Amino acid sequence: MSDFGTVVSHHHTSASSLENRPTGTATKIDSKLTLAMGDHTCCVGTLRYMAPEVVSTSFYGQSCDVFSFGCVLWEILHRRRLFGVHSSKEAARRLVNGQRPDVVLPSQLNSIRELVASCWQGDSLRRPSADRVCKVCHGSTRSLAHCIDVSVK
Repeated sequence: MSDFGTVVSHHHTSASSLENRPTGTATKIDSKLTLAMGDHTCCVGTLRYMAPEVVSTSFYGQSCDVFSFGCVLWEILHRRRLFGVHSSKEAARRLVNGQRPDVVLPSQLNSIRELVASCWQGDSLRRPSADRVCKVCHGSTRSLAHCIDVSVK
């Protein structure tokens, strides 16, 4: 379930069961407690991947999902956990303080390296749109597949 409708849930909880809930009511989804806060949820997600504005409980929008995607994309490309030797709480503190691990990729993946860096912008207004993220990923599919195939062998 996504705050912004970009993810379709395939679980038994239907989106219609969440509509028209009074603000501040709790709903159990996939064994997690979600607090309805108007259009968004509060304090829900994986701490290690949360955008700084979500961790600091500031106003947030769809770009927080782009930030999280950048974190997961970094993990996929590097085959290790983001700030892996640290707890999720420490990882979130580092992200809020502007720390980011290096993005080390072959030169043919410069567009992906730039994408990850732009997804991680501390200023949510400087992050790319979800549409832009999809276009860059789609345009880099062959390079990604080649690099992953080479590194697995």
